[in-house]
Amino acid sequence: MRENRRNFNLISFSSRSAQNTKRTTDDEKTTRKKTDEKNQQHTKHKTKRSQKGHLLYPSIVDEVMNVNYKLFLAPKILLSITKILLSLLIISQFIFIEETFAMRIVLQRVKSASVTVDNTIISSIGPGVLALVGLHENDTEENVIDCSKKLLAAKLWENENGGQWRHGVKQKNYDVLCVSQFTLYGKLSKKNQPDYKFAMKSVPAEQLYSKFLTILKESYEDGKIFDGKFGAMMDVELINDGPVTLVIESEPLGGNNNCE
Repeated sequence: MRENRRNFNLISFSSRSAQNTKRTTDDEKTTRKKTDEKNQQHTKHKTKRSQKGHLLYPSIVDEVMNVNYKLFLAPKILLSITKILLSLLIISQFIFIEETFAMRIVLQRVKSASVTVDNTIISSIGPGVLALVGLHENDTEENVIDCSKKLLAAKLWENENGGQWRHGVKQKNYDVLCVSQFTLYGKLSKKNQPDYKFAMKSVPAEQLYSKFLTILKESYEDGKIFDGKFGAMMDVELINDGPVTLVIESEPLGGNNNCE
């Protein structure tokens, strides 16, 4: 009887021990699981913070580098734009000079001048102005009027007090000798041959040139205006006083029509 009771007690104790051991094991598993979850959350949070930092700081650096790169490029871009604008300006100036300037007169202050055709002197002057007159294909009567005014108003002589560039040909009561000169619009081709395509054709040029002489005579005196022979081969002799030589150019119809 006692033996049986003793065995029962041992079995009960073993059962309780096994239950306690199992409970302890379950508690350890639960504790370990919670610890692992906390570690995982901590690691995840840390990783997330690291990822945020990784995304944040490089983006700031990239922005700063982008701004610096733009600032570095800005002067170069402005310089390139400036070069392009200057090139266009230079090209436009060449085009303007070559294509749009119209009537052209070369003025020479002379002590004397004369024109000879076929070994015969047909015109001669003493002190005054020798004017080589070139007509552009776009010239009109307006250009002729403007340039005739400039020719007579050009102050090429000194005044009574010795002041330079104070008197024109009218104030000095000097003469004017005009010579038609279509070659003033000549330019050399690639073969170095003269090209006169910008000069006015012979028939309209003679008519406009005659109008130019008429305007000069009406604005000054008939006996003070002399001429060569239009379209002829002429020998022009002069003694340039100074020498003083000026070029007058006017704009074609559609411009300001004022002599430069």
